[in-house]
Amino acid sequence: MKRPLFASPLSRFVLALVAAAAVLYACAVGAGPLPPLGAALNPGTGVWTSATAARPLVSQTLRFAGLQQPVTVVFEPDGTAHIRAATDHDLFWTIGYLHARFRLTQMDLERRQGEGLLSEVLGAQALNSDGFMNIIGLQRTAAAEWQALPASSIARQAVLAYAAGVNARIGEDERSASLPFMFKLLNYQPRPWTPIDSLVVQGDLIFTQDFSTTPLAYAELVKSLGYQRTMQWFPVLPLNTQHPYDPGPYQAPGALAPLPAQLTDGPATLRAIAALETRVRQLPTGLVRRLGDSNNWAVNGPKTASGAALLAGDPHLNLTLPSQWYQIEGESPSYTFSGVSVPGLPVILIGRTPHISWSLTDTQNQSTLFYLEQTDKAHPHQYFWNGAWHTMQHLNYNTPVKGAAPVHQDVYLTVHGPLVGQDPALPGQTLSVDWMGALPTDDADALYAVLRATSFSQFRDALSGWKAPTLNFVYADDQGHIGMIAPGYYPVVKSGSPWLPLPGTGEADISGSIPYAAVPQIYDPPDHLVLSANQRPVGNDYSYYLGTTWNDFDNGYR
Repeated sequence: MKRPLFASPLSRFVLALVAAAAVLYACAVGAGPLPPLGAALNPGTGVWTSATAARPLVSQTLRFAGLQQPVTVVFEPDGTAHIRAATDHDLFWTIGYLHARFRLTQMDLERRQGEGLLSEVLGAQALNSDGFMNIIGLQRTAAAEWQALPASSIARQAVLAYAAGVNARIGEDERSASLPFMFKLLNYQPRPWTPIDSLVVQGDLIFTQDFSTTPLAYAELVKSLGYQRTMQWFPVLPLNTQHPYDPGPYQAPGALAPLPAQLTDGPATLRAIAALETRVRQLPTGLVRRLGDSNNWAVNGPKTASGAALLAGDPHLNLTLPSQWYQIEGESPSYTFSGVSVPGLPVILIGRTPHISWSLTDTQNQSTLFYLEQTDKAHPHQYFWNGAWHTMQHLNYNTPVKGAAPVHQDVYLTVHGPLVGQDPALPGQTLSVDWMGALPTDDADALYAVLRATSFSQFRDALSGWKAPTLNFVYADDQGHIGMIAPGYYPVVKSGSPWLPLPGTGEADISGSIPYAAVPQIYDPPDHLVLSANQRPVGNDYSYYLGTTWNDFDNGYR
């Protein structure tokens, strides 16, 4: 009879020794995606301490070295925080503290996503996302925005105070070994929060709302159907009835016809387009804009029983757990507001003050242009633009990967933006992307000005510096007035059709943006109603190109 494999005492001892060594190794070092189990399951400092977050919320007075004076925080039963601060600095500090207390995991993953550092804690599965974010450059834009903010900027002062509040909470959690569950499960410590991190989170939100691949889809349709049939099936201007909130009159409309080069994409270009679309579809769910279903409206005068203005807003951002919103109410010498904030940002995006209220829907216009850069094997890492060869800007990234060696990535940029297609050393045409969200913006300062506005003219002036994402801001005030305006940077090209990839040789470059006086807007309409449901906000005789019926605007039936 054959003896069992581990029948002898010695073999059983060796097996037990190997098993014990494996368990000890897993406890001390971790194995694959598993964290070090000894640290994770430690009764005093492991994942169990995260249960403290489930304790009932107790109103409190905050006293920290970073605060100029004590701050009172009162919680409603549903968790909504009411902040009473004696200084503006302390208000924004406390918002940072509360965001970190309740949403630190969310904030850390958001900044890592925008900075291309998810792989450092999630492993190689996040490399596609990290690589694409390195190309798009949210970190580069955030650094440029921070560098450009003057010392006197309200946004700069607010985000500095906010970062100090976030870091005060991180320090508390580290000292009490009560960091949120995810940090212990993934076995890493959150690094200190910086103002640039907040601007990266802002970039994440802009990317989700504003980045699209419309021209790529049109290029594939034109190749399959021909240009005329594509325009019959998916015209730029809607054929069905629309309900623009800005009905005009407008200046004389301009014409945008495709350039001959836009209708002759070769097989190599189409392969690059298909590969890019596939890569974008593989990005994390919710990162890239899908057709929205947001709604907002305001009424006044005879449409309300009291004659006062009424406003409602329903922004349909992706459903997440936790929510993308954090409800808050704040009061300081310069501000009194209530509304919803985004963890990572020290300001509300939707809300009200004692005098005005506002909400948002996505304008749905096209904010992403693609250019076919002319390259040549004889001019490696150069592109032909405005009659001459130019050297591409070259950036190097080394992305840390959990459990593996860092991954090197070369990123090349032209005057239009980063390359997202073919290797620039190869001959032919290489695809680059010009996304309006990559422009440094002073959107944060605009929101602080909104919080201080008391009339539509002040509200409108506050948003004049807003660049991205382009949004429909519905408005109502305590004097019974209503309105809507869609601020933002709307690209205007010299020639060609922006709904198709444009030639990168100079003749179809962006020449500017739609003037602020001409962006979609309305104030106190005669029918006492303004509404937005992602429909085209202007009529078909509007003077400028905004987007197409393919996937930019809702069909209008809503």
